[in-house]
Parts: sequence; C-alpha cells; structure tokens
Amino acid sequence: MLSIVSGGLAAEEDVNSADLRAQRVKAELSRVLKSVNFDASERNRRFLSYVVEETLMGRGDRIKAYTIATMVFGRDDAFDPTLDPVVRMEARRLRRSLERFYLVEGEDGPIRISLPKGCYVPQFPPAGTLGFDGDAERADEHPLTCRNPSIYVSSFELEYSHRRDINFCDGLARQIVVALSHVHELTVFMPCPRTGGTEASPKTETGLPSVDYFLAGNVVACEQALKVKTTLLDARSGRVIEAEAFTGDILNNDFLEERDRIADEIARRLFECITAGRQIHGR
Repeated sequence: MLSIVSGGLAAEEDVNSADLRAQRVKAELSRVLKSVNFDASERNRRFLSYVVEETLMGRGDRIKAYTIATMVFGRDDAFDPTLDPVVRMEARRLRRSLERFYLVEGEDGPIRISLPKGCYVPQFPPAGTLGFDGDAERADEHPLTCRNPSIYVSSFELEYSHRRDINFCDGLARQIVVALSHVHELTVFMPCPRTGGTEASPKTETGLPSVDYFLAGNVVACEQALKVKTTLLDARSGRVIEAEAFTGDILNNDFLEERDRIADEIARRLFECITAGRQIHGR
C-alpha cells in the first residue's frame, strides 16, 4: 500500500515538474520573440515557435526538414530536402539569431533555448550552461574522472573593442569549448556558472579536478579585424607551452562567423599541440 502511494506521489511530482518546465520554456520563447535583440525574420520566428511547440507536445521525433518546409515555409508535398537546402540554411540563420540574442540580452530566465547543429529539435538547457551537440558528456565516466588529457578554458579578457553590442569574449570562449567538446580524446572544463562570473583556478574550484592544461586569452576587436591571442599553459607547472595569435576579417565577413572560424582554428591547434606534447613527454 505504501509503495502504491509513494509511486503515485512520484508520478505526480514528475507531472508537476514537466508542467513547470513547459511553462518556463513557453515564457522564454515569448521573451525571445518579443525582444528587439532577436533579429530573426518572420519566417524564422514561425520556425522557432513550431519546433519549440512540437517538442513540448512530445512530437520531437516528427521534426524533420520535410515537415518544417511544408508546415512552416509553405512548400508543397513534392518538397525534397536533398534538392532544396532552404531548411538547413534557415536553421543556420536561426541559430545565429538565438546566439546573438543571448550574447546581447543575456540569460534572465532559468533556461535558454538552443538549436543544436545537425538537427532541428530544440534543447532547453539551464541558463548559463552550454547545450553541447549530443555526446559531449561521457555517461560511462564519473564526471570528475579525467581519463583523457584535460583542459580548462578560462574566460577571455577584452583588451580593446569599438563594438558594444555583443559579449564576444564570452561567446568566443564558449565556442572554443563547444569545438573541443567534440574531440573525444579531450576532457574539457570551463568556469562554472555558479561562481557568478568569478574565475577560479581549476585546482581549487569546488567540484573540479586538477587538469593538465589551462587556456587563457584576450581579444581585440578593431573596426576591420578581430584579433585573438591565446596562451596554453601546463596547469601543474605554469610553464607556457604555446602562445598564438589569430586574426579574422570582420570588415568583409560576418562577425560571428569569423569568431566561430577562429574558435575552430584555436581548437584544432590546441588538440595538435596537446597531442604532440603528450607524445613527447609520454604522459
């Protein structure tokens, strides 16, 4: 009898939790759509509303390029996503609009809305966290166990900028973490949102293990170029392993695309450097 009552309470709590989550997602969707900082087209606003509502209704498995094209974009039944890339292109624009919104306006609510690359089903991670694409977390490992080389990506410092509309230092560090999280040979850490922006050493921050490498950097955003300087340190000794400078053309190219390109380039260089270092020192 007790187990039945207990099970009923648990089921009721699950329902209440799901309802609360849905309410938070709907509130966040409303906040995004009403904001002047969400620079998406009317079609992409319908796109976002559709995929969020379908996901909340438990129909995420139905969200495909074909259904989006026919239900949202007005394509006919003969639509072929292999011949017409409209959904893929609009999804890319929608991701940019969402990212720009959160970088400019911030995360005031308990959750954020993200559209992971490679699919059209939105995710609703807690505010201040990264919605990694898929398998960044290793379920078979304890979260504090670093079987692979580990790196801590600290917040980047702003050296100079004429731009005041985007928190690109935070965005750059996050994009580097996202790129590195796809490399299964590395374990990646970043500042915990609970610290309230206060940076802590990975050796002393509560809940984080000692790591092998520490990445720091600074950013200069001039009118024509985005310049990023990175320093990779041995976390145990503080020895500088490598210092690099990366430059992006933001006069002729989209700022966020150049930022992401640099982040991917940094991630590739870090992996090459860490791999070479471990082979040399036999770690």
